[in-house]
This record gives sequence, C-alpha cells and structure tokens, in this order.
Amino acid sequence: MTNSGEGRDCPPQGQNRFLPCFHKFDLLGNSDGSSSGVTKRMNRARFWLTTGAACGFVTVALGAFGAHGLRGLVSADLLANWGTATDYLGLHALAILACGLWLLHRPEDRWVRRAAGALIFGILLFSGSLYAMVLTGERALGMVTPIGGLFLLLGWALLAFSAWRIPEHPDAAQG
Repeated sequence: MTNSGEGRDCPPQGQNRFLPCFHKFDLLGNSDGSSSGVTKRMNRARFWLTTGAACGFVTVALGAFGAHGLRGLVSADLLANWGTATDYLGLHALAILACGLWLLHRPEDRWVRRAAGALIFGILLFSGSLYAMVLTGERALGMVTPIGGLFLLLGWALLAFSAWRIPEHPDAAQG
C-alpha cells in the first residue's frame, strides 16, 4: 500500500518516506475515504494500547514521586500502601497493553474489551483509593480498595474466558 501523495495534507511521494500519510487508509487498504468499520475497530485497539501506555507512564511517575517525594513525609505503612498501588498499576498497565495487542488480531472480541474496561476501572478504584488514602491520611478510603480488587479479578477472569474461546487453528491438530 503506497501513498500517491494526493489528497489533503499528504506530502508528495518521495518526501517524508518515513512519515507516510495514513489518514485515508484502513486495514483493508480502502483509500476512498470510506469507513469500512475496520477503522472503528482498530480505534478500539489503539484506545487500549494508548491507555496501557499512559498507565505505564503514570506508574513510573507515581513510583518516583513515592520513592523520592513522600519519603520522610508519610509513615512506613502509608509508603508501603503507595508501593502496592504503584505495583498493581504497573502490572495492570501491562495487562491493558496485552488487551490492546489482542484486539489488533481479534478486533471483534468483546470479552477482551470488557476485560480491559474492568481492569482500568479496577486500577482506578484499587490504586486510586490507596493513593488518595496516602495523600489525605483518611484510612476510610481503604474500604474502596477491595472493590477495585474485585474489578481487577473480573478483568483477569474475562481475559481467561476470552482466551478459552479462541478456536483451535485447523492445522494445530495435524502438526
């Protein structure tokens, strides 16, 4: 699939060969500007890949803040809670990235989309409640944490269910 350089905002062919114009192509190679539905499904994968990457970024930032900015300001117990929140955020950021990659190959898998949604909601409740508890000192916020944990478990269960539903490759039984 090459770009002729025709159309809006596309450089002429030969220029910027490393930055081709993608705005009018979808996965099926339709270049007439029509949407085949594939583009919409790819946006779902892109959304979860972007969300997972953003969660990874936030993991590093909050981990550094906890290690360098909170030391000496909060108790060791609260600092441990911050570390737990950061560990769970990072682990589930990778799981959300995996969901995005999965959706690149199986864009119609609604169970993976639901898994990713449960994981992000679980992150917000689980890690978010722990972060809020550390920053405010309000221990009652810790009551939200197990609800977030349930959503994280639900996300993993939905991911396992989706994996179970993948049909065997026809050649796998022969080889």
